[in-house]
Amino acid sequence: MMSNQPTTVALCAATYRAQQVPGAVIIFADGIHATSGYTVFFEQSPLDIFPPEFLLWHVKPSGIVLEILTPFTVYTSFKTSGKIERVVVHDDDGRHEIEVEQVPDVLLKHAR
Repeated sequence: MMSNQPTTVALCAATYRAQQVPGAVIIFADGIHATSGYTVFFEQSPLDIFPPEFLLWHVKPSGIVLEILTPFTVYTSFKTSGKIERVVVHDDDGRHEIEVEQVPDVLLKHAR
């Protein structure tokens, strides 16, 4: 069923954490919406910099939604061969520098 309401995309707000594993950095966003039906996603900034910066967006629901607190977790990643200390995410609350946790290789071997 098609909706007559336009899709509303806006910057979202969340808390962040980041981990570096061999070959990549993974950035996580954790948050809560007041209703169900939101779609949350990262988008890489168009700036040509490294490490890349990201924006956190959400698409507001249209139609019928449940009036219930709805937690979310989304992630994005980028490849790298060097150690990354910090990454930047922009959201509805501004610019956030997130310290990157280094995940030892030994932990990854036990996860397989």
